[in-house]
Amino acid sequence: MRICAFSDIHESYNFLKKISSYLENSKPDLILFAGDFLNSGSSQEYTIDFLDILEGTKIPTLAVTGNADDEDTALILEKKGISLENRTIEIDGEKFSGFSPDATKPFTKGFDIAGSIAMSHHPISMPSKKLAGSPKIWIAGHLHRYWVESKFNTLYVHLPAANNMKVVSVDSSTSKCRIINIS
Repeated sequence: MRICAFSDIHESYNFLKKISSYLENSKPDLILFAGDFLNSGSSQEYTIDFLDILEGTKIPTLAVTGNADDEDTALILEKKGISLENRTIEIDGEKFSGFSPDATKPFTKGFDIAGSIAMSHHPISMPSKKLAGSPKIWIAGHLHRYWVESKFNTLYVHLPAANNMKVVSVDSSTSKCRIINIS
């Protein structure tokens, strides 16, 4: 499955202008958004505009909230049917798990994330040993810089800030990633 993943757009209207045409041209199978639609204390107008653009692409989308988002953001994601927070779902044979803002929940609350593609806004601390039931890929935002590392058969993908016009393409079958500048 080809996934377009990004986070930390922080109300970038420039990103809104670019992402639609990028998605039309690249045609990913799924969009994953790892939170921070807004800047703290902002209105939901941007979130709604952004989600309307994503809906227009007809590409399935899953999202979690970030630390700059609020309860209204979470409610909008639920209403649109794209919230992945604290749940696991399956799409085309691939399991997806989402956690935000507390990325420790899967390990303290007994979530079954084994073999899934997990997503949270905050990155988890790198484990010092293989954890039972680890995901195959963990995607996170928040730090505004891109790097990928593999540890104990889990690929950790740290997303760049999308408000800098960066998204990441992830191939779930090969665990290959690449950063893409959409400007």
